[in-house]
Amino acid sequence: MTVANHSSGLITEHHDSKKLQAFGDQYIRRWSQIPTIVRLTIGEIYPPLEVEMYQFYADDFEVTHQPLLFTDYTTNSIKEEYKEAIPFALQLIGIHDVPQYGRYIDDILQYTLAKELELFPQVCFAEQPDDFSERLLIYMFRLCSTFPPEVCQKEAFTLRPPLTGILQKQWDESQQKKKTDGGWILGVLRLVITACVMGHTLTLYDEDQKIREQYRSSRMANKQLKFLFNTVRSKLMQEILNRFHQVMRDRTSTNRWTYVFFTMLGLAFTLEMTQRSIYVVMQSKSSQSTLSQADAFEDARSACVTIDQEFDFLMRLFHKKFKSHDLLWPSLDDDSADLPTDPSSQFMCEVRSLIEEKST
Repeated sequence: MTVANHSSGLITEHHDSKKLQAFGDQYIRRWSQIPTIVRLTIGEIYPPLEVEMYQFYADDFEVTHQPLLFTDYTTNSIKEEYKEAIPFALQLIGIHDVPQYGRYIDDILQYTLAKELELFPQVCFAEQPDDFSERLLIYMFRLCSTFPPEVCQKEAFTLRPPLTGILQKQWDESQQKKKTDGGWILGVLRLVITACVMGHTLTLYDEDQKIREQYRSSRMANKQLKFLFNTVRSKLMQEILNRFHQVMRDRTSTNRWTYVFFTMLGLAFTLEMTQRSIYVVMQSKSSQSTLSQADAFEDARSACVTIDQEFDFLMRLFHKKFKSHDLLWPSLDDDSADLPTDPSSQFMCEVRSLIEEKST
């Protein structure tokens, strides 16, 4: 399964470590040797991401100003507004830094599940004129809020009747499967969150409003952080696709419909955000005159078609595997369910109602 690699190469090219290093070498004249903790965020309500940075000295507009992107839905185009960027960035980046950014994704996930289920979907899809994606993601968070990681870990230790022999083994396997599946779909939400963070500019988290208004962010640091978050995204994507592959090969997994359906929704969100990022990257190249507008658009279109084809392959596998176990549009005599709980049933009802509402 190749969706995780985005065979177009445009996203991986944008987050190539050598090109990132060359970008810094081209524009940065010298560095300060005094470290400073800079706090960044995708939304003021979330705990900030604290990053050790160093001041640098540069004159070129390419690093002294940060483009803030927004979608103009009247023309269906992506537009840029430039703000002065703070001259701070990471002096060195390496694979040892990645766990810190994985923990930041976890912080956003746990904050959302514990306090504000609606907030992250609102941040994620703030620019979209229709609320379909926002509401669907809220429903996904709501379902996961019923079994956060700590609850999943405790399921193996719940009280049960005394069992022996094969019954004991079956019980242990069923409890482990619940724990694994709970972690699986929480991983899907981590993937969606990572894709959203990569698609947004991390801005200054500062109590001084004047500083926030003058310096919205650091362009160099955002490039570096997107590289690191891309490593997190790739790892999460590979883990989810591996799990998807295991379920597709398991003949006894037809009762896992809800988990796999949830996964397909998360992948759709992630790949849609990736496609938007591809168009942003290619538009940037076009505006810098490194590509003609027509060539940039065609490269982006071709890359997005490839991603659509890869996702369509997964969809066909999903439909073939679960063609007789559709819990979203069940037949009247279909009483099967992989999660015979109220939260799961409520999730299906909400998704079904949303689709029916938007179809009228």
